[in-house]
Formats: sequence, C-alpha cells, structure tokens
Amino acid sequence: GEQHKNFRGGIGAVIAANKKYFPFFKSVGSHCHTSNIGKIIYFARNYFVLAWRLLIDPDIRIVQIHGSYGASVYRKFIIAFTAQMIFNKKIIYHIHSSEYIQKYKSGTWLYKQLCWYLLTKSDVVACLTPNWKELYIKEFNLKNVVVIRNMISPTDFQPSDKGERKPGTTLNLVFLGLIDEKKG
Repeated sequence: GEQHKNFRGGIGAVIAANKKYFPFFKSVGSHCHTSNIGKIIYFARNYFVLAWRLLIDPDIRIVQIHGSYGASVYRKFIIAFTAQMIFNKKIIYHIHSSEYIQKYKSGTWLYKQLCWYLLTKSDVVACLTPNWKELYIKEFNLKNVVVIRNMISPTDFQPSDKGERKPGTTLNLVFLGLIDEKKG
C-alpha cells in the first residue's frame, strides 16, 4: 500500500518496485505496523478506499492481492470476496509466505475455509518459486498456479571511476539474507 516507501519485508519491496517501474500501478494497503486497534482502523479505512476505487475506476479489471498467512488470510478473503462478488473483478492471489501450507494444515476450520476460498476461487494463484508451485498443486490440486518471482530493481548506483568494472572481468556479488528449504 502507501507504506511501500518505508517497507518492511518482501511484499513491500515488490510494491515499491512495481510503483517505480509501472506508473499506472495503483495500490491500497491492508496492514500496517501499529497497535491492534490501529490495524483494524487502518484496514477498515483502506477497505473503503479500495471499494471506492473499484466503484469509480472501470479500468481496473484485475485485483492482485499480496498475502501471507495468519491474519493476512482474513483480510485478503474480505478483499477478494468484495472485488470478485461485488465488483466482478479478476483476482490474482500472490502468496509471499513460505509457511502458508504449514499454517493452513494447523489452522482452524474457518481459517482453512478462507484459505481454500482464496486458492480455489482466485483466477490465478501466484507464488515465488517453482518448488512452491509444485507444493500448491500437490496439496490443493490447483490448476491455476503460476510463478511470479520478486522483481529485482536495477540499482540507482552509478559507479565512479574507482571500482568501475572493466568489460570481460568477473562480477562478484554478495547475498545477505536467508537461503534455506522454506525459501524454495
């Protein structure tokens, strides 16, 4: 949403990159880092902002919902149901959580129903890796799963004369993050 400027986590990074490279991209947040009552107020306010945008902007044909697990599923169900059933929009449910299936399996009956709705009623379920795609197909027998990798933005850094790489030389990169099975 609008907090993508000071994002925390993968979903915020994706929104920031989309906003930067696709000027027609529109976003509305459903979560912010504040108190529980603040989160409820934030979601309610932005739910009405989204509904208003869907009502007045006929050019919006697809709603891409970025989600995780836990409370995200409840919020995203409300958004998907509204966009689909009231405004007749196509839904892309873009899952960013490596723990979605595990949380589904250990969830309550209601939680599982909401996940099931999001997965089976969305026009497309997007995940981040081919491994995750296979897991969603196997676990939920889905036919609508695609891989959309997180965008890697070109750097704004312009190398100076010092440290500029000469053509034909090796480029060394450092990855600072978590690489493990759950990340695919």
